Amino acid sequence: MDLNDVFDFNYIGGYFSRNKKIYTLAIVVFFIFIMVGAMAGEDIMTDYLEDETYGDSYSSEDYFDTSIPEIELNFFKRMDSYENEESTDDYSSLFEGYNIGGFLNLFMHNFSIDLGCVLGGLLLSIPTLVMAFINGANIGAIFAYSPWIVILFGIIPHGIFEIPSSVVSLAGGFMVTLLELRILKGIFTSKTSVKEEYERSIPLIKDIIISVMIIFVLLFIAAFIETFITPVLLFLIY
Repeated sequence: MDLNDVFDFNYIGGYFSRNKKIYTLAIVVFFIFIMVGAMAGEDIMTDYLEDETYGDSYSSEDYFDTSIPEIELNFFKRMDSYENEESTDDYSSLFEGYNIGGFLNLFMHNFSIDLGCVLGGLLLSIPTLVMAFINGANIGAIFAYSPWIVILFGIIPHGIFEIPSSVVSLAGGFMVTLLELRILKGIFTSKTSVKEEYERSIPLIKDIIISVMIIFVLLFIAAFIETFITPVLLFLIY
């Protein structure tokens, strides 16, 4: 199998058209998960949004552990301490953790999740759907119940790359499952062989690799924005 195609821009350009049905399914499923999060997220977030002060609504460790990366949790905790005059440090400490180390940790964390989502296709996409549901439901809850100013400056700048990455990882998981089913068909039926199914699936294998490449690029950009741009935007609005 010649893998040079996965680095050919003309071949990559046909990636989405080759997988139109898979992406249609992935987008519909992920949108449903987002809607579920938007409708059911009130039970998770109401306690935080009904706090007396804006800062208090973003000072709960439980909330951030399930929706926003720890690097942003630390930022909001510091912002909350400044608003409540609990800290005597200068504002430069607000950006502690927003460095190369934080960038790499954030990128590897997000990439490992989306890669796991793709590889979850080996188990008939059951782990893939579970992880996609968690991601989609959290996104829906955040957009439905968070202040618009935080969504605009703290979520959207990197979210426009992270959210598509989640869809690509879901589609990638479906591709892996489709590949697995084809190989199983070659093993257990007499109408075809494993070799025939493998040769038939070579474009699909290449597209799985391209999916991982797309995820890598999207999450690299998202992690850069979230580490070096998002904290500045959040700092400006507080």
